[in-house]
Amino acid sequence: MLNQPTLLLVQVVFTVLTTVLLIAAALSPDALREQRLWALGNVMTCLGFCIGSLEFLPVWIHGGLSYGLLGLGLGLVLKGLRLFCGQDLSNQWLFGIASGAFAFPVYFGVVHPDQMARLVVSGTYLGVLNLACAFTLYAGLRGHIRNTMWVAFSSFAVLGMALILRAVYLIVALAEARQHDVLETIMADSMVAGTLAQVSVAFGLILLVSHRYAEKLNQLTMLDGLTGTLNRLGLERMGQRVLLRARQNHRPVAVVMVDADHFKAINDAHGHPAGDQVLQHLARMLMAQVR
Repeated sequence: MLNQPTLLLVQVVFTVLTTVLLIAAALSPDALREQRLWALGNVMTCLGFCIGSLEFLPVWIHGGLSYGLLGLGLGLVLKGLRLFCGQDLSNQWLFGIASGAFAFPVYFGVVHPDQMARLVVSGTYLGVLNLACAFTLYAGLRGHIRNTMWVAFSSFAVLGMALILRAVYLIVALAEARQHDVLETIMADSMVAGTLAQVSVAFGLILLVSHRYAEKLNQLTMLDGLTGTLNRLGLERMGQRVLLRARQNHRPVAVVMVDADHFKAINDAHGHPAGDQVLQHLARMLMAQVR
């Protein structure tokens, strides 16, 4: 079995690589805001891992500041996920998440030194944050996009459960006075699981963004840019689906045509911008009346 310093180095290297990948995606001029939050969150996570590996530093730095940066990184990722799902996370919540991640290890590292308690509390805290990311994805995304978000969802869920199970095993080891041997094994196993989950999370986030861009491209192809209604291609595809369902269920199909009377007169008298507003208003009225 690989020793902890080697596993920690592997974890840092993989975190750096995934961070570079997310930064490269976030540097695009048309990148989503959540992409930049995910990239910044991974930068904070990477710094946290690096500082945490420097055990010659004071405990409040390598044990407290490192966890604070990890908490801030996960908070930024959570904020990006909530934005992706049409929600938000206030800066006050973000500050609170980072402060909690910093305060717990400092307390058990400086005020009341207890390495086992520090690992249990901090690991549980970060595990809950990962589970919050997974829950945000599952609750915030509906329909066919769930077919593409399972990578990110399962990665956050696995990483969160791994950290919480590590805390549970540490408590059991402490109760059974098998502290050192079990600690070595659990720390090594959790580092391996964390490394694999970190890579899966990065690819899962990129997959979510790719799906969002695919949706936007599909909208540009199928919808009219002015009114948001189906264009000719959209009507043809949707018409084929409606006719197919009607044949399968033996139901009739009705087609209604609507004409805006004297529309040319509106353009001539008030200009094309006014005509555009009329079309948009007409489209909103129709969409409010039909499914």
